[in-house]
Amino acid sequence: MSKEIGVVVVGVGFVGGQAHTPSFKKIEGSNLLGLCARSEKRVKPLAEKYEVPFFLDYEEVLKNPELDAVVLSIPTPLHYEMAMQAIKAGKNVLCEMPIAAKLEQVQELKEAAEKAEVLIMPILNFRFAPVYVKTKEMIQEGTIGTPIAIHYREFLPAADLAEQWPAGSWAWDMERSGGYPDFTLSVWAIDMLRWMFGE
Repeated sequence: MSKEIGVVVVGVGFVGGQAHTPSFKKIEGSNLLGLCARSEKRVKPLAEKYEVPFFLDYEEVLKNPELDAVVLSIPTPLHYEMAMQAIKAGKNVLCEMPIAAKLEQVQELKEAAEKAEVLIMPILNFRFAPVYVKTKEMIQEGTIGTPIAIHYREFLPAADLAEQWPAGSWAWDMERSGGYPDFTLSVWAIDMLRWMFGE
């Protein structure tokens, strides 16, 4: 049997708490070593629910010899620094998109990961969703003819967006977000369409 991959999910908001945590708890071959967040109030109940330890000190998490990878489900302004810390500690990184607010930072992370011989991987989950995998197959096989245009729409209620990114948050700061919420949201769709059409 191959070695289980020791994982810690960093950030327990909607994505980290409701998507990554339950997934890594049940994915074969993964060993969820715990959850890490700045607020005990948020992380403790989730850690108890999934029967894993919780941590408030990210630097201590990175010292764990059983840790193979971190899942960074945190705000974009924190991606670069925390991903670089993990890479320098010899840990693999699965990072929410966008990987960083600036292209130069993405390049630096790529080069650092190559030097450390670890992986940094963006979370581009649409590539693995059965509906999109099938759509890609149909395009490649010519089942639907030759597409000349594509329309993609993702509906997110305004109330949900306002709760996630209230006025004055990092998402509305061009320097910190890399391009406001539309940039943060559009990266998945842009990647999916390019992947789907092989562009």
